[in-house]
Amino acid sequence: MVSEFSYSPTPEILDWLALGRLGDRFNRSIRLWVLLQYFYGKPNYLAAELPKYFTYIDFREYFFSPQHPLSDRLTTEQIKTDCRDKNCICKKSVKELVKTAIFPQSIEEWEQKITDKIGGEVIKIQQRPFATVHRTIRDDLKYLAKLGWLKKSEAGEYCCQQQKNWPQPPVVETERWDISELSSTQTWQLLKILESVSFVQPNLELVVESLWEKITQQQSIPNYNNQPQRRIFIHLDYILSDENQDRVDNYQQQIEDLWHQSLGGVIKFKYWIASSEKQVEIIVYPVCLHYARRAKYLTAFARRPGLPGPIRCGW
Repeated sequence: MVSEFSYSPTPEILDWLALGRLGDRFNRSIRLWVLLQYFYGKPNYLAAELPKYFTYIDFREYFFSPQHPLSDRLTTEQIKTDCRDKNCICKKSVKELVKTAIFPQSIEEWEQKITDKIGGEVIKIQQRPFATVHRTIRDDLKYLAKLGWLKKSEAGEYCCQQQKNWPQPPVVETERWDISELSSTQTWQLLKILESVSFVQPNLELVVESLWEKITQQQSIPNYNNQPQRRIFIHLDYILSDENQDRVDNYQQQIEDLWHQSLGGVIKFKYWIASSEKQVEIIVYPVCLHYARRAKYLTAFARRPGLPGPIRCGW
């Protein structure tokens, strides 16, 4: 008998699984929570059903319907079409996956709490997180191993953890933003600065709202009554498919891990040279990530094959 995973899909737990980036990784966070339910929760207990050391192939035989396509070459749309079993987990929406676990809370209440957590960004509870390619689910298992929920051997096999070794969620505390030590002018200036950059980090929106609540109760805000109402709102959207967005998130996490290493590092990938119409392998030094035209891009330094000088590459 294995110990039971009993965490509900609260905004705090999902954000914890997303490493504080729930707005960018909502689908992945839902998948991770569901996978943990299957590994350690009732009634599945995959930890007891799977071999002690298992591969992704072992896992998918238990996890997906027998009618779920197994080819790694299929696209997301092909998988959605080719799986004929309406009870397969790839057919279940976010709403269907969480509705029992959040009872007696309604799905609307849960959705609103998630939206508040990520700064007002709209989530799509009708989308199907597991209607994706096998590579994405493989990466989810790697992610669980990185978080400490699974152990991964050098041979690429996984092993379930005993409950005493499970990662522990952070203690949820009510956040309080104390601006009593700031002058009225400083408070107002801080608010305007945060408003201008909150679109790059949705969680900052919570700070902005807290500041707005506090300053509207103060009587000494400079020229408060003459300040214009908020009329500029920014909503970030992505042009990439859910599948490609998950891949981009994986790349971003790997690059961020690289930046956190004291010695840094370089990365290698395939690059298409339009002028010669050929694909080559290129090694670059990653400099920064930026968001433009509804997608994330990597700015890096390298040398174009055969030519000197820096090159700007993107995913």
